[in-house]
Amino acid sequence: MTTQERNQINEDNLLDALRAGQEKVVDIAHELADTVGEVLPDVWNEPLADGVPAVGRITDSAFKLVHGILDAQHEMTVKVVGTVADSVRQIVDGGERKATAPKRAPATTKARARRAADAN
Repeated sequence: MTTQERNQINEDNLLDALRAGQEKVVDIAHELADTVGEVLPDVWNEPLADGVPAVGRITDSAFKLVHGILDAQHEMTVKVVGTVADSVRQIVDGGERKATAPKRAPATTKARARRAADAN
């Protein structure tokens, strides 16, 4: 297998993992929306009253909510990417350590006995 083929497989695996994570986030968002819908008072079914806020206030409030959601998504994305990057670095660093410092083959029983005899 060539390096390019190995890189492609790694990229595909990473994208599959990210897609799976995104699906979980979407599922959680649906659960959150359902929970909020159950908790909020039943104001959506009330007839509109004279005291309806101005359109500017409604849109400002909606954009503030969206901004908060985007900030939370940004924080989560930064954390996820940072965690993945740290994990990849650890794997790469671990691979380099193994390549530069190979483990010594275990000594045979005869070799251990010979060393013990030489030490006495």
